[in-house]
Amino acid sequence: EPPMFLSVIETRPVLFDILCLFAAVAYCFTIYYSIVGWHFVLPAISNLTAS
Repeated sequence: EPPMFLSVIETRPVLFDILCLFAAVAYCFTIYYSIVGWHFVLPAISNLTAS
């Protein structure tokens, strides 16, 4: 029983690190796409206000 418990304790942080890494990558992509999206949205807004 103790070895199985220790193996679970050892594998849990690996899964947690993978989830954290995935969350960090998703967060970076969200910021990147929001910035790129604003670069497309701002000219459209300026065109609408200019016209």
